[in-house]
Amino acid sequence: MADSVLLTKLSSTRRRHAFYLLLLGAFLPSLNMFVVTIALPSIHDSLSATASETSLIVSGYTSAYAVCLITGGRLGDLFGRRFMFLIGMAGFTAASLMCGISPDAVVLLAGRVLQGVCAALMAPPVLAGIRTLFSQEEIP
Repeated sequence: MADSVLLTKLSSTRRRHAFYLLLLGAFLPSLNMFVVTIALPSIHDSLSATASETSLIVSGYTSAYAVCLITGGRLGDLFGRRFMFLIGMAGFTAASLMCGISPDAVVLLAGRVLQGVCAALMAPPVLAGIRTLFSQEEIP
Protein backbone atom coordinates (compact mmCIF):
# COMPACT_ATOMS: atom_id res chain seq x y z
CA MET A 1 0.00 0.00 0.00
CA ALA A 2 2.77 2.45 0.89
CA ASP A 3 4.52 1.68 -2.40
CA SER A 4 1.51 2.76 -4.43
CA VAL A 5 1.23 6.03 -2.50
CA LEU A 6 4.91 6.77 -3.12
CA LEU A 7 4.68 5.98 -6.83
CA THR A 8 1.63 8.15 -7.44
CA LYS A 9 3.28 11.22 -5.82
CA LEU A 10 6.32 11.18 -8.12
CA SER A 11 7.01 13.98 -10.58
CA SER A 12 6.63 13.10 -14.25
CA THR A 13 10.41 12.88 -14.73
CA ARG A 14 10.90 10.57 -11.75
CA ARG A 15 7.88 8.56 -12.85
CA ARG A 16 9.49 8.06 -16.26
CA HIS A 17 12.76 6.93 -14.64
CA ALA A 18 10.85 4.50 -12.42
CA PHE A 19 9.07 3.19 -15.50
CA TYR A 20 12.37 2.53 -17.29
CA LEU A 21 13.76 0.73 -14.25
CA LEU A 22 10.63 -1.40 -14.04
CA LEU A 23 10.92 -2.21 -17.75
CA LEU A 24 14.48 -3.35 -17.14
CA GLY A 25 13.17 -5.70 -14.45
CA ALA A 26 10.61 -7.08 -16.87
CA PHE A 27 13.16 -7.47 -19.67
CA LEU A 28 15.97 -9.22 -17.77
CA PRO A 29 14.27 -12.61 -17.18
CA SER A 30 13.36 -12.95 -20.85
CA LEU A 31 16.76 -11.81 -22.02
CA ASN A 32 18.42 -14.28 -19.66
CA MET A 33 16.46 -17.16 -21.13
CA PHE A 34 17.36 -16.12 -24.66
CA VAL A 35 21.07 -15.69 -23.93
CA VAL A 36 21.42 -19.06 -22.23
CA THR A 37 19.57 -20.82 -25.04
CA ILE A 38 21.97 -19.32 -27.57
CA ALA A 39 25.01 -20.18 -25.40
CA LEU A 40 24.07 -23.83 -24.74
CA PRO A 41 26.55 -25.33 -27.23
CA SER A 42 29.35 -23.25 -25.73
CA ILE A 43 28.26 -24.18 -22.18
CA HIS A 44 28.20 -27.84 -23.19
CA ASP A 45 31.75 -27.67 -24.52
CA SER A 46 33.42 -25.44 -21.93
CA LEU A 47 31.95 -27.13 -18.84
CA SER A 48 31.90 -30.66 -20.29
CA ALA A 49 28.22 -30.82 -19.45
CA THR A 50 26.16 -33.83 -20.42
CA ALA A 51 23.02 -33.50 -22.50
CA SER A 52 20.83 -33.93 -19.42
CA GLU A 53 22.80 -31.27 -17.54
CA THR A 54 22.32 -28.77 -20.36
CA SER A 55 18.61 -29.55 -20.39
CA LEU A 56 18.46 -28.96 -16.65
CA ILE A 57 20.29 -25.66 -17.02
CA VAL A 58 17.42 -24.40 -19.15
CA SER A 59 14.52 -26.12 -17.42
CA GLY A 60 15.83 -25.40 -13.90
CA TYR A 61 15.48 -21.68 -14.52
CA THR A 62 12.05 -21.84 -16.12
CA SER A 63 10.70 -24.27 -13.54
CA ALA A 64 11.92 -22.21 -10.59
CA TYR A 65 10.50 -19.08 -12.21
CA ALA A 66 7.11 -20.66 -12.86
CA VAL A 67 6.81 -22.29 -9.43
CA CYS A 68 7.80 -19.17 -7.47
CA LEU A 69 5.93 -16.53 -9.51
CA ILE A 70 2.74 -16.50 -7.44
CA THR A 71 4.75 -16.62 -4.22
CA GLY A 72 6.76 -13.63 -5.44
CA GLY A 73 3.56 -11.69 -5.97
CA ARG A 74 2.26 -12.55 -2.53
CA LEU A 75 5.56 -11.62 -0.88
CA GLY A 76 5.36 -8.27 -2.70
CA ASP A 77 1.91 -7.75 -1.20
CA LEU A 78 3.15 -8.63 2.29
CA PHE A 79 6.52 -6.88 2.41
CA GLY A 80 6.18 -4.17 -0.22
CA ARG A 81 6.64 -4.27 -3.97
CA ARG A 82 9.65 -2.00 -3.98
CA PHE A 83 11.46 -4.09 -1.38
CA MET A 84 10.76 -7.36 -3.21
CA PHE A 85 11.78 -5.83 -6.54
CA LEU A 86 15.10 -4.72 -5.05
CA ILE A 87 15.66 -8.11 -3.39
CA GLY A 88 14.84 -9.85 -6.66
CA MET A 89 17.13 -7.57 -8.68
CA ALA A 90 20.03 -7.95 -6.22
CA GLY A 91 19.55 -11.71 -6.05
CA PHE A 92 19.29 -11.98 -9.82
CA THR A 93 22.53 -10.03 -10.20
CA ALA A 94 24.33 -12.18 -7.62
CA ALA A 95 23.02 -15.38 -9.22
CA SER A 96 24.18 -14.12 -12.63
CA LEU A 97 27.66 -13.62 -11.20
CA MET A 98 27.50 -17.14 -9.75
CA CYS A 99 26.57 -18.49 -13.18
CA GLY A 100 29.30 -16.51 -14.87
CA ILE A 101 32.08 -17.86 -12.69
CA SER A 102 30.74 -21.39 -12.27
CA PRO A 103 33.49 -23.99 -12.64
CA ASP A 104 31.15 -26.85 -13.57
CA ALA A 105 27.62 -27.65 -14.67
CA VAL A 106 26.34 -28.37 -11.15
CA VAL A 107 27.22 -24.89 -9.87
CA LEU A 108 25.76 -23.40 -13.05
CA LEU A 109 22.54 -25.34 -12.49
CA ALA A 110 22.29 -24.09 -8.90
CA GLY A 111 22.88 -20.53 -10.11
CA ARG A 112 20.22 -20.88 -12.79
CA VAL A 113 17.65 -22.13 -10.27
CA LEU A 114 18.51 -19.21 -7.98
CA GLN A 115 18.13 -16.85 -10.95
CA GLY A 116 14.67 -18.27 -11.60
CA VAL A 117 13.61 -17.73 -7.99
CA CYS A 118 14.93 -14.16 -7.99
CA ALA A 119 13.28 -13.42 -11.35
CA ALA A 120 9.99 -14.60 -9.82
CA LEU A 121 10.49 -12.11 -6.98
CA MET A 122 11.21 -9.35 -9.46
CA ALA A 123 8.43 -9.85 -12.04
CA PRO A 124 5.15 -9.33 -10.11
CA PRO A 125 6.19 -5.97 -8.62
CA VAL A 126 7.01 -4.77 -12.14
CA LEU A 127 3.48 -5.26 -13.40
CA ALA A 128 1.88 -3.84 -10.27
CA GLY A 129 4.28 -0.89 -10.25
CA ILE A 130 3.54 0.03 -13.85
CA ARG A 131 -0.17 -0.12 -13.12
CA THR A 132 0.29 2.15 -10.11
CA LEU A 133 2.55 4.61 -11.96
CA PHE A 134 -0.06 5.25 -14.59
CA SER A 135 -3.34 4.89 -12.74
CA GLN A 136 -6.58 6.00 -14.37
CA GLU A 137 -7.15 8.92 -11.99
CA GLU A 138 -4.17 10.79 -13.42
CA ILE A 139 -4.86 10.32 -17.11
CA PRO A 140 -6.57 13.47 -18.48
